[in-house]
Amino acid sequence: MEKKAYWGGCGGGTAGVVGVVVVVVVVVVVVVVVVMVVVVVVVVVVVVVVVVVVVVVVVVVVVFVVVVVVVVVVVVVVVVNLCSKSASLATETSRKAVVAWEFSDGLQADTLELAMRHQVTETQGEGFDTPPNVVHATDF
Repeated sequence: MEKKAYWGGCGGGTAGVVGVVVVVVVVVVVVVVVVMVVVVVVVVVVVVVVVVVVVVVVVVVVVFVVVVVVVVVVVVVVVVNLCSKSASLATETSRKAVVAWEFSDGLQADTLELAMRHQVTETQGEGFDTPPNVVHATDF
């Protein structure tokens, strides 16, 4: 008796070949589906990472721009404030200098006038005739 060889234990012949082909096709389809799922997951992860990176970069740029604008505004306000105070101080100083000069000038004139009146009253006295433009000390 001759023994028949069974290939793969599928009953031999064409049925064994069809079984093997079905198994191979199922394995290939499963591998393709798994690879596609892995590719889709990787693409989704990459897209999410790219979106997060873009959002973070945009937020950092916006914060940087806001900080720069705030710093520029503060510097401009401080400089304008200092310039206006400096101009105001210069105006006040010059006004005080003019007032002091006028006061000093007025004091000198008052002192001179008082001295002249005193001299006139001492030299002429109360009983003497004085010119009409001379003022006696008693007229104060």
